[in-house]
Amino acid sequence: MTEVATSIQETRRTARSGMSVSVEIIDFYRPVSNSKNLYISGIFTNELNEAQITAVLYESCCPFGLLHEVQVFPGVKITKATSKLKVKEDSMSYYAFVKFYSYHDAQKARVWLCKNLTVGSQPCKVSFATRTKVTDAGHILYAGRCQELANFYLGFNGWTTAILRLQEDKESEGTSLMGPHGEGHSLTGPLPQPLQAGVRRVRFFCLLELSFPRQGLSTQGFGAWEETYAAQDPSSKATAILKARKRSLQRALEEAFSRCLLVAVGGRKVSVEIDTTRCDPLSHPHLAALTHEEGLQVTELEAEPQCPEEGTTPDPHTTHATDDVNLHILQELEDN
Repeated sequence: MTEVATSIQETRRTARSGMSVSVEIIDFYRPVSNSKNLYISGIFTNELNEAQITAVLYESCCPFGLLHEVQVFPGVKITKATSKLKVKEDSMSYYAFVKFYSYHDAQKARVWLCKNLTVGSQPCKVSFATRTKVTDAGHILYAGRCQELANFYLGFNGWTTAILRLQEDKESEGTSLMGPHGEGHSLTGPLPQPLQAGVRRVRFFCLLELSFPRQGLSTQGFGAWEETYAAQDPSSKATAILKARKRSLQRALEEAFSRCLLVAVGGRKVSVEIDTTRCDPLSHPHLAALTHEEGLQVTELEAEPQCPEEGTTPDPHTTHATDDVNLHILQELEDN
């Protein structure tokens, strides 16, 4: 029985006893629901700018849960004092949106902020947003946000990653398929038009495994990225290789997390489930082609590979190549 099933049984027993327990599912996508988005209005001030107001709202809201974003926008300028609002003439008005990952965290924050939040000359009004146009629906969180969300709910030791494959596409030499301005490309959508002559590309594929030791679960993610470089500039090629490797690893991590669901029971117990409705990363055409090539090499072996004789020393360049690559890429991510 999984940990989630156990938590659900405990929830049912609690419900039968008359106590109210909430269950919430949090995914690794940008939160777009209005129930997780607080709308704050009635901000009138001349002393604070947008960045300072953002800092005040973040400090006021973060104790209630992990925040995804705080957005502050300028409103209208007050031209005269009114009898309803004790606002100084020429004061600037602002409004803001505060996005939580959890509805229950947003609800707790709204209840407290309605009575205690003051930014500027008077208390602010706090309610749930009523946006009708959703622009971020279906957008996977960036790698850094995925790690932040996982660490918040599972702890730093609640998940691990392992690079199963990090490989360059040797057929990527030649005319580039980058964007019109030479920017990197993730290969997840339609390919842009070729670039001009004298520009080359480098492409890397990454297959990564994401594991959750406490739940005994794991999933995989596939990422691909390509960068351009000037054919006559060696330093440009080195930079492109480093960036393509790093970005492909980040894309693989993002896709792996996108298959995971955090199940919070009663706002305290948090477990993990894998979304099996998502397509298998091993079915990606680029990765399938690479595994097919390696499979052909294996089936053409005429004899079983023999183990090295006892007492011989393995070649360090072959036995530790994968570990060196993993450590190098992970260190680059931590440094950036």
